Amino acid sequence: MAIRPARDMTVTVLEDGCLELYSAWADESYRYAPPRAAMWIALQQHAGCPDLAVQTLAKLWDVDPLWIRFELDSWLGEMRAAGLMVWDEG
Repeated sequence: MAIRPARDMTVTVLEDGCLELYSAWADESYRYAPPRAAMWIALQQHAGCPDLAVQTLAKLWDVDPLWIRFELDSWLGEMRAAGLMVWDEG
Protein backbone atom coordinates (compact mmCIF):
# COMPACT_ATOMS: atom_id res chain seq x y z
CA MET A 1 0.00 0.00 0.00
CA ALA A 2 1.25 3.47 -0.88
CA ILE A 3 -0.15 6.76 0.31
CA ARG A 4 -0.15 9.85 -1.86
CA PRO A 5 -1.55 13.37 -1.73
CA ALA A 6 -5.03 13.89 -3.13
CA ARG A 7 -5.63 15.95 -6.25
CA ASP A 8 -4.78 19.64 -6.36
CA MET A 9 -2.66 19.49 -3.20
CA THR A 10 0.07 21.99 -2.42
CA VAL A 11 2.58 21.02 0.25
CA THR A 12 4.88 23.46 2.04
CA VAL A 13 7.31 23.01 4.92
CA LEU A 14 7.36 26.41 6.59
CA GLU A 15 10.35 28.22 8.12
CA ASP A 16 9.20 27.22 11.61
CA GLY A 17 9.27 23.54 10.60
CA CYS A 18 5.50 23.19 10.39
CA LEU A 19 3.80 21.46 7.49
CA GLU A 20 1.10 23.21 5.51
CA LEU A 21 -1.18 21.28 3.19
CA TYR A 22 -3.48 23.23 0.93
CA SER A 23 -6.28 21.59 -1.00
CA ALA A 24 -7.35 23.71 -3.95
CA TRP A 25 -10.25 21.31 -4.52
CA ALA A 26 -11.63 21.95 -1.02
CA ASP A 27 -10.18 25.47 -0.75
CA GLU A 28 -8.85 24.57 2.71
CA SER A 29 -5.46 24.86 4.34
CA TYR A 30 -4.20 22.58 7.12
CA ARG A 31 -1.18 23.25 9.32
CA TYR A 32 0.68 20.58 11.29
CA ALA A 33 3.46 20.67 13.90
CA PRO A 34 7.09 19.85 12.97
CA PRO A 35 6.88 16.13 13.93
CA ARG A 36 4.14 15.76 11.31
CA ALA A 37 6.39 17.49 8.77
CA ALA A 38 9.04 14.86 9.52
CA MET A 39 6.43 12.13 9.01
CA TRP A 40 5.45 13.70 5.69
CA ILE A 41 9.05 13.90 4.53
CA ALA A 42 9.71 10.28 5.54
CA LEU A 43 6.63 9.17 3.58
CA GLN A 44 7.85 11.05 0.51
CA GLN A 45 11.35 9.59 0.83
CA HIS A 46 9.83 6.11 0.76
CA ALA A 47 7.31 6.59 -2.07
CA GLY A 48 4.35 6.74 0.33
CA CYS A 49 5.17 3.46 2.09
CA PRO A 50 4.19 3.84 5.76
CA ASP A 51 6.19 0.80 6.90
CA LEU A 52 9.47 2.23 5.59
CA ALA A 53 8.65 5.71 6.90
CA VAL A 54 8.04 4.26 10.37
CA GLN A 55 11.35 2.40 10.33
CA THR A 56 13.23 5.53 9.32
CA LEU A 57 11.61 7.75 11.94
CA ALA A 58 11.96 5.19 14.74
CA LYS A 59 15.67 4.98 14.05
CA LEU A 60 16.14 8.76 13.80
CA TRP A 61 14.07 9.51 16.90
CA ASP A 62 15.26 6.45 18.86
CA VAL A 63 11.72 5.47 19.82
CA ASP A 64 9.59 2.36 19.61
CA PRO A 65 8.32 1.86 16.04
CA LEU A 66 4.90 0.92 17.45
CA TRP A 67 4.52 4.45 18.85
CA ILE A 68 5.46 5.98 15.50
CA ARG A 69 3.05 3.65 13.68
CA PHE A 70 0.20 4.57 16.00
CA GLU A 71 0.85 8.31 15.54
CA LEU A 72 1.29 8.00 11.78
CA ASP A 73 -1.82 5.86 11.29
CA SER A 74 -3.91 8.27 13.38
CA TRP A 75 -2.68 11.26 11.41
CA LEU A 76 -3.12 9.56 8.04
CA GLY A 77 -6.67 8.60 9.02
CA GLU A 78 -7.44 12.25 9.81
CA MET A 79 -5.96 13.38 6.50
CA ARG A 80 -7.82 10.71 4.57
CA ALA A 81 -11.11 11.73 6.21
CA ALA A 82 -10.40 15.35 5.21
CA GLY A 83 -9.78 14.23 1.61
CA LEU A 84 -6.10 15.18 1.71
CA MET A 85 -4.66 11.72 1.06
CA VAL A 86 -5.53 8.69 -1.04
CA TRP A 87 -4.43 5.08 -0.69
CA ASP A 88 -3.07 3.12 -3.63
CA GLU A 89 -3.74 -0.51 -2.81
CA GLY A 90 -1.52 -1.84 -5.61
